[in-house]
Amino acid sequence: MAPSLLIAPEIARSFVAERFPADRLICREGDPGDKFYIIVRGEVSITTSGSTGQEQELGILQDGDYFGEIALLRDLPRTATVRTRLPSLLLALQRQQLLKLMVKAPQLREILEHAIDTRLEERARAKEV
Repeated sequence: MAPSLLIAPEIARSFVAERFPADRLICREGDPGDKFYIIVRGEVSITTSGSTGQEQELGILQDGDYFGEIALLRDLPRTATVRTRLPSLLLALQRQQLLKLMVKAPQLREILEHAIDTRLEERARAKEV
């Protein structure tokens, strides 16, 4: 589960609501990253392809969790595939807006960098399997 993010009201207005039905692909591993997401309501599955190419589930994210920070902050392709398990309401933030947000809330970068390190380690272990 991702650490909680506290977002100031003026920053929250930068987010755009996106609704997805159950079993809908949000982003695919290897695609360019363009958005950061926070799950308002719903549930998503995070998967990656292992060394054999078989899809492996890394985890389930729910209300209050977030994803997309790795591709945006490390300028990498998406490191995992994200698909809704339930109908989901997400808040999305474009890369430039996320960078501006981190200037206004520098502690956010520290939180996200720690999450990135943890998630990249998890994905590396999953790729070895």
